[in-house]
Amino acid sequence: MNTYLKELGVDEVHVVGLAFDFCVGNTAKDSARNGFTTKILMKATREISEKTSTKMKEELTESGVLLIDY
Repeated sequence: MNTYLKELGVDEVHVVGLAFDFCVGNTAKDSARNGFTTKILMKATREISEKTSTKMKEELTESGVLLIDY
């Protein structure tokens, strides 16, 4: 999938979904690891728990993922 997106000229990925601290966060980390500028649109996702959300935010920051709150 990464090769296909890059062939299409995609260089930025916006991630949204139901479980910020699980599916959304892991998808965003994978995207960033594959060289895409990656943003999570925070108003379009929700956390499962504060504890796992805090940990995920730290991991995302380390991965270079941007958390957009608009």
